[in-house]
Amino acid sequence: MQPKTLKMYIGGQWVESKSGKMFEAYNSATGEVIGSLPVGTHLDAQRAIAAANESKHKIASMSVWDRAQLCRRISDVMLQRREELAHVLLE
Repeated sequence: MQPKTLKMYIGGQWVESKSGKMFEAYNSATGEVIGSLPVGTHLDAQRAIAAANESKHKIASMSVWDRAQLCRRISDVMLQRREELAHVLLE
């Protein structure tokens, strides 16, 4: 599998770290590079916390049925990407 360059998911968007710095993640068994990841900063953490707090109120105001539907969509995406997730989790 080709190494990927990944971003952080903050506030519903894939974003780079404010630092612009990246680091390589390695497969501990083979030493193979499995991807490049952003180096998160204090500012990135603050952005993520603010986005989570903002979303918390939106989700709390949803009906139980809408929250269940959201969970189902998340599950569907995870099932669609299960091979990729398994590969990443097992390395």
